[in-house]
Formats: sequence, C-alpha cells, structure tokens
Amino acid sequence: MGSRLKRWIIVGNYIHRMIIRSCAATWFFSYFWPHKRAWYWPTFLAATCGFIIYNQTFCKDPACDYQIVTNPFIIARFPLHRLKSGDATIIRRTKHDRRWFWQRIIYYLTLARILYLVIYPAPACLCDWRAVEAVAKDNTL
Repeated sequence: MGSRLKRWIIVGNYIHRMIIRSCAATWFFSYFWPHKRAWYWPTFLAATCGFIIYNQTFCKDPACDYQIVTNPFIIARFPLHRLKSGDATIIRRTKHDRRWFWQRIIYYLTLARILYLVIYPAPACLCDWRAVEAVAKDNTL
C-alpha cells in the first residue's frame, strides 16, 4: 500500500502545481497580450481541467491529508532498518486547508480575469508596437 499511496500523493501534488502554474501563465499572457486569446485560453483550460480533477478526486480522499517525507534529516530519525518492504515510503499527516484555500482563491481570480476579458475585450491598438515606434521616432508625446 505504501507505493500506491506514494504515487497517489505525487499525482495530487503534480495536479496542484499544474493548476497554480497554469493560472500564473494565464495571468501573465492575458496581462501582457490581452488581444491574443490563443495564448491564454489553453492555459486557462488546463487550469480548469486540473481544478475539476483535483477537487473531485484528490480533495475528498483521506490520502490528501498526507505528504511524502523527503527531508533527509527527518528520514534519518526513523528506524528504516526494521522495514520489511523494499520501498521505504515515509508519509506524514499534514493539514491541507491553507493549500486548498489559496488554490481556490487563485483559480477564481483567474476565472474573473478571463470573464473580464470576455466581457470587455482589449482593443488591438493598445498593443500595436508600430504606433509606439512612430511616436518614439517623432519624439512627440
């Protein structure tokens, strides 16, 4: 059971990181290039899929209360020589409430940003570098 639980925890952590990174990429692309929807829609869809999967499977599972111990100083305190199995997986019980709360806040802020860009699309003239270069050549502001 240790290796299965270890894999399940690793998958949950990967999905959580994917959601946070996809939301950050969505914010980055939608802020700097709001008129190029093809850049930030895929990252938003990845965040949405990950958010649904994470909240429907991992958050309701009791295994989400555990994390894998990777700190060598903590591992050194355990009597690993008594283990009978070949896979020495050490897990510890942790609270995931803060992580779950911040993940939801970040996702809902990203959702609000996308809805704002759908309702009020950015004009292409704001991101036209030729107009900026023309103003810079004339030195008139």
